[in-house]
Amino acid sequence: MRNPKILVALLIPILFISMGAYSYAHFTDLVVKKYKLHVKCFMVDITSYKAVSRYDDELITKNPPDDELAAMGGTTTISLSTNKAFPGWYVWVGLLIQNKGDFPANVNTPLYSISDPTGVGVHTEQYFYGPFAHADFQNAWGKVTWKDLEQYGPPSGNVPPPVTLEPYGDDYKNKMVLWIYLELLNGAQQFQVHIEITVLATSI
Repeated sequence: MRNPKILVALLIPILFISMGAYSYAHFTDLVVKKYKLHVKCFMVDITSYKAVSRYDDELITKNPPDDELAAMGGTTTISLSTNKAFPGWYVWVGLLIQNKGDFPANVNTPLYSISDPTGVGVHTEQYFYGPFAHADFQNAWGKVTWKDLEQYGPPSGNVPPPVTLEPYGDDYKNKMVLWIYLELLNGAQQFQVHIEITVLATSI
């Protein structure tokens, strides 16, 4: 009888010591997990744009306007609207696009959205120029007028898409010009139309 009592007397302190050590470890151990998340972020924006046509530019509402676009630092979507549209109405839209991100990106044919209850059809043609560094894009941009576009068509030197824009930096070819010819195909004799154009860029 004495041996079992001695054994119990020895086991109880050992159990208390083990439980105490476990409790201490449970409440005091600090487990730190570190995660590394690699995300390919790129910022491809329209930094300037213009809509030119033989039809008075004042009849075309552009959003965002130039001052807002400058304050925003760029956007991926612009919108044009007019209440003087008709079948055959057209506009040339020029987009100056820049990669402001840290990774290269491909710029493809943009996305178009037309909101109009009459179900207007649209014909589009796209002309890509670039990539450019600094102000080398002026021949495809600054000197182009609607009269030139109507008489001679788009500027020469267009390239097939996609156009690869390098990461942002002074020495990189991270700018391009995209000219779009957009013509409305049907509708009433005169109607209101709202057009959205969104830059489509994908990572490489």
